[in-house]
Amino acid sequence: MPPTEHDSFDPAEIAVLVGAFEDTLQALGLTNCQNDPATTLVAKIVIELAEYGETDPKRLRDEAVKQARKRLAWFGVRAPLANTRHH
Repeated sequence: MPPTEHDSFDPAEIAVLVGAFEDTLQALGLTNCQNDPATTLVAKIVIELAEYGETDPKRLRDEAVKQARKRLAWFGVRAPLANTRHH
């Protein structure tokens, strides 16, 4: 499925993306540091998933964690295998 065609996200969508981004960082044991390539990667993954239509915060987080672990492992960065299920 191709990405949705919109130039920007509305404020409600941005709030979901920010929450998913922060939850993903926490699940991976990463800090929100602007100059950290891992942080940038997580942000790009969350945005990419949203562009493909994912809007559920939990699914965004879970899929972003999964994809980030794969991509970080490819670069030789090990993210903790924290439990991504939040109650």
